[in-house]
Amino acid sequence: MSEEAGEAIAALIGATGQNPRKGITHTYDDVVDELLDVAITAMTAVEHITGNDAKSLDMFQAKVGAVAERAGVTT
Repeated sequence: MSEEAGEAIAALIGATGQNPRKGITHTYDDVVDELLDVAITAMTAVEHITGNDAKSLDMFQAKVGAVAERAGVTT
């Protein structure tokens, strides 16, 4: 997780040109791609620790629903 998150941050730094020695080295598409790698890594970890029961997507959807409810978001 940490490695993937670090790659996402590096891509964000590259997309915004925050490193003056390097300038712009990435696009926001690169940032999105790295963030999706973080999500895949997290979901893979959930599958592993729950016995690979193929329920991680259901668990994720339930979590998103709970967060949306707390935030007052309606669909």
